[in-house]
Parts: sequence; structure tokens; C-alpha cells
Amino acid sequence: MRNKDPTQPYRQGCVNGAAVVAGLVHRNVVKMVETVMHEGKMCIVFEYERCGSLHDYIHRYGRRGDSDARQMARDLATGVQYLHQQGIAHRDVKPRNVMLADVWPAHLKICDLGSAARTGTSGIMKGVVGTAGYMAPEMVDDSEYTMAVDEWSMGRTVAYCLTGRDPEIVIEGYRRYRREAHVPLEGCCSEAREWVRWLLEEVPVQRLTAEAALEHVWLQI
Repeated sequence: MRNKDPTQPYRQGCVNGAAVVAGLVHRNVVKMVETVMHEGKMCIVFEYERCGSLHDYIHRYGRRGDSDARQMARDLATGVQYLHQQGIAHRDVKPRNVMLADVWPAHLKICDLGSAARTGTSGIMKGVVGTAGYMAPEMVDDSEYTMAVDEWSMGRTVAYCLTGRDPEIVIEGYRRYRREAHVPLEGCCSEAREWVRWLLEEVPVQRLTAEAALEHVWLQI
């Protein structure tokens, strides 16, 4: 019996990511430049974003004020909206998968589509992927889900910008459970708190879509 190749998930993720991002052109999505083979491995070359990841930026400089966070939320929602319009669910939106092309004003670009999937005609997906703390509850439960999982993750990501804290998770046995959807947003305006709360709606059909999030009063200020 042949030994299982431990690099298979990584290689499959590269192939999947290249297939999904090929042809995507948007100011809020990192652009793929080319794919090259190096020592028998596929390498995906993306445009360089000089300011690093959103996670590292917040970790270094701390939580963002309302104005900065609003611009970040607007860029993130615009990028997610574009992916959804292309029939693509990212499925792993989080601060480490968002790059900063610039910091003043903030210019965010979504990256790492290795877990992404094209939704097909039904719009229904299955499979637990993503990152604990940023996964929507329906994905954590290993249920069928839609692109609305990205909006949940988007809410968690913007909450990280506003608080400077990663979401807490609870580990029970072999399953990861989220804590209360409520995220303490002390010092934030009421519009920002409402925006995050609607994205963290537990029932997917009641969750704000990326398009609706862009039309919310907080992003119109």
C-alpha cells in the first residue's frame, strides 16, 4: 500500500487557489501574476503588498478608530461582494488573509483563496474549512452552507480591527464551538456595533450580505 503524500493537501490547495483566482481583477483582491514550477512544485506568484497583513498591522499598532475601521470595512465588503458576484466563496476570510496595499488611507486586498470554492448553480456547499474563531456557526456544525459564511467572517475580521482582539473560541472534544456571537465593542459608535451585530447573525438568511453591508448607514457616514 502506498504511503499517503503529506504534501497533497498543500499541493491541492495551490491548484485550487490558482484555478479560482485566475482572471480575477479588482482593487480589493490580490492579483495573481503567474504560476511557475520550482523543483517540481507549483508556486503561485501574487502582486506584492508592501504593508503586510491586516493581522500584523493591528497586532503592531493596536485597534483602529471608527474612521479607519470604516474604510477597512468598506474595502473588505467590496472585495467580498466582488468574489460573490463571480460565484466564488472565499471560506477563510480573516485578518491574516487580508493584505494592506496602503495604510493612509487604508487600502485592503483579500488574499489566499486556497480554501475558496465556486458555488455552482445551487449555491450550497459542504465541508469544514477556514479558521477557528472566524468560521460561521453553520460551518462549525458541519452543515450545508452558502456564501453567507464569508459575511460572518467579515464581521469577525472588522470586530478585530475595532477591538484589536482575536475572537475567543471554546474547544470541547474534537469540535470547535464559538462563544456568544456578541462581540464587546466598547468605545465604538452605535452604527459600527450594529453593523458587526448584523453580520454575526446566527441565522444565515438574516445576515447582511456584502451588498447590504455596503449600504448600511455606518459605511455611508
